[in-house]
Order: sequence, then structure tokens, then C-alpha cells
Amino acid sequence: MSQHNGLVMFLLAFIHAWGIGSMTGQSGAMASQSTPAMNATDSLGSGIPASDSLLLFCGCGSIDTVKQCADCFAASGPVLKMAYEMSFQTKTIVRGSCWDFVNEVFKRAGVSKETIFSSSKGKRYANSDDVKAGDWIYHINYSYGNVEHSAIFVCWKDKAKKQAVTLSYVGRNRAMPGRLDEADLRSITSIFRAIPH
Repeated sequence: MSQHNGLVMFLLAFIHAWGIGSMTGQSGAMASQSTPAMNATDSLGSGIPASDSLLLFCGCGSIDTVKQCADCFAASGPVLKMAYEMSFQTKTIVRGSCWDFVNEVFKRAGVSKETIFSSSKGKRYANSDDVKAGDWIYHINYSYGNVEHSAIFVCWKDKAKKQAVTLSYVGRNRAMPGRLDEADLRSITSIFRAIPH
């Protein structure tokens, strides 16, 4: 790990230890909440609490601020690190569907996936507390004909309203790299989590 990434990890741990309330202007109640999920670190060893995606990506305030935080992507594990590299550094084109893009990210990141939640459109949907940064999700794309869409979860922009930032490919065999989107995640049908090979 480079000194710069080590500094990022230290700062994220420091912010988490002192709570995010003072950093975001929110009341101390949010900083003092504690659930088993908030205290668990991710399974791939970044040391960042798995559900605290607000701590990552410079607060997740907008797509622009998230995109500018290359160190946040690098520090958050192999999936988001690879997704960032493919989408914004090498601008890798993966023609096919949104599923093909996310599958290629997982392959190149050297991970396989385990099922955390599985359902289907119109049935039971995942709890937003179950989603972690770097998870492969299927969700109803309300901005595009209510079809199911594959994406990589990045962070919650507004968890209460289930508004998030995701990274995905538009699909339909278009010659475009992955991109960040603001997504309405009221209806997550599946969650897959990266596990090392």
C-alpha cells in the first residue's frame, strides 16, 4: 500500500472513530448509531466499515465529487478500484449488456461473487442496509422503462430516500465505458458480494 493510500485509510478510520456528524453538519445521532452491520468491516480487508459508504467518496454528495475521489475507489477494494480504472482511466469498452460490464469488472478484479440476496421484479426487495460499497446489484431502473439493471453500488447519496451513486454501463452494445449514475434503489432484486478467489 502506498503512503498516500495509507493516509487515506488513516483519515477514513479517524473520521469513523469520531463520527461523521461533525463532518457533514448532521446531528450527533447519526454518528452514535451502532448496528452490527456498521461495525463490520468489508470482507476484502480495506478496514473500512462495510456499510459506511458515506465515509467513502468524499461524502457522496454528487457524481462529480465521487468521480474526483480516485483514492476512495482505490481504498475501497478490488471491485471499485477496477471499475474506476476501466471506466475513467483506460475507458475500457465492454460491448454487450450492463450485466456483461459488471461481470467483466469482477473478472478483472480477480474475485468471484456470493449471493447476499436474490428475488425478482415485483417480489420482495432487498433491505438498503444489506448493500455495501462494491456490491453487484440488480435493481429496477425507474429512469429507463422500469427494466432490471446491473450496476456496482458505490455509495448512498440519501439513504433515507434510497438515492445512491452506482457505476454501470448503459448496455445495448454501445461503444461507451462505464459511468457513474444517481440511481433510485427502492427496488433492489439481487445483491452479490465479491469474495477473493
